[in-house]
Amino acid sequence: MSTALLNEVDHELRDIETMFQSLEQAVGMDMREELLALFYPTLDECLQGLQQAIPAQDAGQIISFAHKLKGAAGQLGATRIAQQSKDIEMQAKRSELSDIAPAFDVLQTLCAAVKAKLLGV
Repeated sequence: MSTALLNEVDHELRDIETMFQSLEQAVGMDMREELLALFYPTLDECLQGLQQAIPAQDAGQIISFAHKLKGAAGQLGATRIAQQSKDIEMQAKRSELSDIAPAFDVLQTLCAAVKAKLLGV
């Protein structure tokens, strides 16, 4: 893993931890396990959907999956995943479909690294 990616993952994990701490203070209980249990299937579904929609150049599906992932990541406090998803969503809305594959590669790598760290793998 490159130094830049390690830094991004570390920042993402700190943002997620900050969100967990804020939520625990607000509701008085640790919601980490519940939120992650909801996030992982959404993450996997959206990445798989994007993996199929991007080569097919299906802008509607790209927008839908990127938007859904953006929201799920935002709720978790995963600001970098949310921003990368938003960038992909906006590229699809502007019909810049040829530019999406490299952005998706970055998103996939970031998501895999963050998920692995959260799972303790």
